[in-house]
Amino acid sequence: DQASPDLRFATAVAGFGLLLKNEPLSNFGYDEVVAIAQMARGEDINGERAEFVRLVKTADALVRAQTPPVVGGPE
Repeated sequence: DQASPDLRFATAVAGFGLLLKNEPLSNFGYDEVVAIAQMARGEDINGERAEFVRLVKTADALVRAQTPPVVGGPE
C-alpha cells in the first residue's frame, strides 16, 4: 500500500509476464494482476494502463476458453 502507483503497476506488468511464461513459482493469477493494475492506474492520461487491464482480461478469457471443463469428479 505504501509503494508508488508506478511501482505497483510495474509489479502487475511483471506478474503478467510470469503468467505468459507459465512460470511455476509465480504467485500471480490473472485476477491478482488485474486488481493490482487497477489500483495503480493513477491519472492514466493516455489510457495505456486501462489498455493493459483490458489486455490481461482478454488473455484470461482466452486461457479459460482453452481449458476443458471438469466433468464428473468426486461427489
